[in-house]
Amino acid sequence: MTDAAILTEKLTKHYGSLQAVHALDLHVPAGSVFGFLGPNRAGKTTTIRLLLKLVRPTAGRAWVLGQDVARGSARFLAQVGALVEAPAFYPYLSGRDNLRVFAHTGGYPDQKRIGEVLEIVGLADRQRDRVRTYSLGMKQRLAVAATLLNRPQLLFLDEPTNGLDPAGQAEIREIVRALGQAGHTIFISSHLLHEIEQICDHVAIIDRGQLLRQGTVAEILGEQSALRIEADPIDHAAALVTHLTHITPERTADRQLLIRVPRERAPEIVQALSAASVRVYQVVVERESLEQVFLRLTRAEALTRDEARTRDEVKKT
Repeated sequence: MTDAAILTEKLTKHYGSLQAVHALDLHVPAGSVFGFLGPNRAGKTTTIRLLLKLVRPTAGRAWVLGQDVARGSARFLAQVGALVEAPAFYPYLSGRDNLRVFAHTGGYPDQKRIGEVLEIVGLADRQRDRVRTYSLGMKQRLAVAATLLNRPQLLFLDEPTNGLDPAGQAEIREIVRALGQAGHTIFISSHLLHEIEQICDHVAIIDRGQLLRQGTVAEILGEQSALRIEADPIDHAAALVTHLTHITPERTADRQLLIRVPRERAPEIVQALSAASVRVYQVVVERESLEQVFLRLTRAEALTRDEARTRDEVKKT
C-alpha cells in the first residue's frame, strides 16, 4: 500500500435492498489526479463518504493514506481535504473572514495559510469582498480554498464544477491541474467526461455501484483503437487487410479504410500493403474519447442487466 493513497477491497454499502456500492476494488496511486466517473446514482458520493468515515460499510475494507478506515482511528482525516457538498458560507462576511471561521473551527492556527490558499484559487483580489457578491464559480473556488487550509496530502472533490458555466468550469480545472502538479493526490468525482479527460492521469468508471474499468487514462483510451488507412487501389488494400487481420474494414471515403485493431499492428499492415504494390498515403491511429469508452461500458452493463432480468422473468414463467 506504500504507493496507494486509497485502496479498497470489496468495499460494499447496501441500504436495505438498494445496492449503492458493491465489491469495489480501487487503487488510487499517491500523487495522482484520479477521476471517478459514473452516471447519476452510480455510487460516487457514497464511495467518498465511505472513504471519509462518514458512513460504515456493509462489507469490505478501505485504506486511506495507509490507515484502515473502518478499524483504525480517524487520524488520517487531518491530512485530508474534502469538498463533498457546497459549504454554507456567511454571506455578510468577506471571503477572507469566512476562511478565518473555517480555520478557527478546524483548529488551523496559521493565519498566513489563509492568504496562501486565496492565492491558489485566484481570489486574493476579492478576499475582502462579502461572499454575497461572489458568483457561483467564486464561491466554489472559496470552497476549494477551505479544503486546503490544513495542507492536505489527499483532496476529495465531489462534482466540483456542477452547475458552473464554462468559464467557472475552466477555472476549477486550472486549480486542480496546479494542485496535481504541486504533488497533491486528488480524487475527483464527476459525470463530465471531457473534464476528467483533460485533467486526470488515472480514472475509474463505475455504474450501479460496480467497477467497470480502472487504469491510466492512456491505457483506457488505448483499449479500443482503430487505424484509418488511405491507400490505392483501395479494393486491393481492403482485401489484403481483411486477409491479414480476419476483420473486414469499413470504407469511410474513396481511398480510406477504417479497421479496429491495436495500433501495434500498423507496421505489419503497412509492410504487407507495400509488398503487394499498394500505395499507402497515410495511416492515422484513432482512439476512442473517454466519453465513447464510458458510453460503451455503461451501455454494455445495462444490456447485461436487461438480459439477466429477462432470464429471471422466463424462469418465473
